[in-house]
Amino acid sequence: MALLLHLRLRDYITAEDDPDRENNGNLDGWGYSAAMKDDEAFARNRWDWLVGKKQTPAFVIFSFDDRVRFAANITSIEDIPGSKRREIRGCALEASHPVYARYVNKPVPERARTGRNPVRYFED
Repeated sequence: MALLLHLRLRDYITAEDDPDRENNGNLDGWGYSAAMKDDEAFARNRWDWLVGKKQTPAFVIFSFDDRVRFAANITSIEDIPGSKRREIRGCALEASHPVYARYVNKPVPERARTGRNPVRYFED
C-alpha cells in the first residue's frame, strides 16, 4: 500500500490576475488548462500547498472538475522559505506508469474525496 496525495486544481489563472496569492516559483500562473502537457501542469502546480510534515506520500494526483488530470511521483516535500506553504518535488508520470494508468483520465476515487479541501491523503 502506498500513501497518495490528492490536490484539487482550479481553472488556470495568471499570476497577474491573482495578486493576493504568493508566487513561490509558480512561473507565470497556476491551475489547470487542457492545453497543458502533464510535465508543464506539474511544474506550474507543485508549489504553494499547505501539506503536512509528518509523512511524505509516494505519489500525487491532481484533479480538475472531479477528474484526475495528471499524476506525479514525490521525491520530497520542502518548506518554502518565508511561507507556511510547501513545494512538492518529483516529476510527472508517464502513461505507462501503473499509478497513471489507474487514476489519470478517470473520476477522482471516492476514498480521495474525504479530508481537507483542496488537499487530501489516501491509501492505495
